[in-house]
Amino acid sequence: CEYAALGVIGDDGRLAQFLHLGMDEDAAAGLGNLPQGDGILGLLVDDPRPLRLHDLGAHPASSGFPAGHPPMRSFIGAPIRVRELVFGNIYLTEKRGGGPFTADDEELLVAMAANAAVAVDHARLHDELVRTQAWQQASARITTALLSQQDSGDVLRMVMSEGRLLVGADDVHITRRTVDHEETLRPISAVTHGSRT
Repeated sequence: CEYAALGVIGDDGRLAQFLHLGMDEDAAAGLGNLPQGDGILGLLVDDPRPLRLHDLGAHPASSGFPAGHPPMRSFIGAPIRVRELVFGNIYLTEKRGGGPFTADDEELLVAMAANAAVAVDHARLHDELVRTQAWQQASARITTALLSQQDSGDVLRMVMSEGRLLVGADDVHITRRTVDHEETLRPISAVTHGSRT
């Protein structure tokens, strides 16, 4: 095919990412915002089953193309399912040589989507394992520091620093509620981009 794309579905059920091949970056930039999952692309988001069309524009759900978009007629799409959840969809358009995509093309695309699902699942499991190991190591360091004779301020800053790194935060602040004329929060410690105050 001439064009291929992968749409990643976000938490809101619409396309959160749209990666494409076949169209150069300047042409893609001239089209404005990437698709969000309307029209034909929305069909696969709302009803995640393989879909083959001879002519995209002739389908009732077609919302047309923006100005400057290359012509596309033949279309095939398939969902990427990761443990029964739909991660996203693979889309192919403009079969080379003309004519529509075939049942054999659909079978191959479904198999490719299954392989993509395995890769996504493995990547997620790896990320989860890395996060778990990081939490365990940080927990051990914090426990050791709490049981040590270190200065409590140093231990507090170390806990904040570990927490900032684990969650990927830029800043961590600890505040204490004070009672004077009105209740306010007074900062007692902060860690910012690795610095300590």
